[in-house]
Amino acid sequence: MRTVTWLRDSHSLFDYESRQIQKRNLKIEHSCNFIRTKDEVKTVSETDTGGDDPETKPLFSLIKDKDGKYYIDVIRKENTDKLWLVVRALNWQNQRLNYEMRQNDIVKLGRVLFKVKEIRSQRNEKDSNRYIMFEDDMKEVSSILVENEELPDSGDSSSSPIWRVWWGAEWSQENPLINACWKWIGGMKYIHLNCLKCWVKSKSKVTTPEKKLDCLESFVWSSFKWEICKTKYPWTLKHNDSYYNIFDITRPSGPYWILESISVDENGSKMIFVIKPNADEWEYLIGRGHDSDIRISDISVSRCHAKIICKDGKFMLKDNGSKFGTLVQINEKWPIITNHTWAIQSGRTVGKY
Repeated sequence: MRTVTWLRDSHSLFDYESRQIQKRNLKIEHSCNFIRTKDEVKTVSETDTGGDDPETKPLFSLIKDKDGKYYIDVIRKENTDKLWLVVRALNWQNQRLNYEMRQNDIVKLGRVLFKVKEIRSQRNEKDSNRYIMFEDDMKEVSSILVENEELPDSGDSSSSPIWRVWWGAEWSQENPLINACWKWIGGMKYIHLNCLKCWVKSKSKVTTPEKKLDCLESFVWSSFKWEICKTKYPWTLKHNDSYYNIFDITRPSGPYWILESISVDENGSKMIFVIKPNADEWEYLIGRGHDSDIRISDISVSRCHAKIICKDGKFMLKDNGSKFGTLVQINEKWPIITNHTWAIQSGRTVGKY
């Protein structure tokens, strides 16, 4: 295995264009852990994770099973950098490979994180009119008022909650009054679902290029938070057996791919892209440049960073020679296969095998 470490520590990035690097070749025949002390990478026993030395960083594990097969695995230790598969390094018998995307994959472009929220590669007309709900971005709501439902814990049964912005007390099953946060009190305690939807929609910015309007939907929020309590909006609200989306996206009838940003900043920004390929448009450019189909305004993202290629019912991810790489998170053992060349990244160190 060959390890390369960038000599600069910046947001756990690795600069694939930099010459300020330190290299090391290692021959390994048994299970071990890889750690980095300052800029030097070395192997230690599989039970050693570097101790409490603040200058020592555990990187990843190499596992040899009883059949002689090797695997790369994550070191389960607090404050360990996440482990990533480097898309640009995928190679089989000297032939460049792209990465086939799967639902729930975490993708890193520079320092920007995305999650594949939903993916469907085959046409299915039956559920084309259903709205998309993200079960892993759902909040249980303890107090939702629908038609013919009594007020919860009300001392005065004659009083009715009023949404003061709209100044009305009517509600229904389709448009309930919602109390989604314990900090909401008084006349601002409840809000109509449709009012909340209108507000969330008004805060979004559509950034889809004109040439891609038929095959791409994009929604960008500079801040995706409740204005009252400053906590992040959940995508779906749940009350008993009822579910309510605060922003509606209709499932396309054909293949589609939904990409959602994972916010790591204090502003709680959010980006959602719905990719709907057709016969004419099946390749999408991701980057910071104005010509990008999926545009990401972050300095760590290259102008033409990566591509999504939709072919033969599959969604493939391809790096476009980006400065900080296109990465996919590894959460479980990753096999080392003969005649395949792969690379993994942990922080500012890349291991290639």
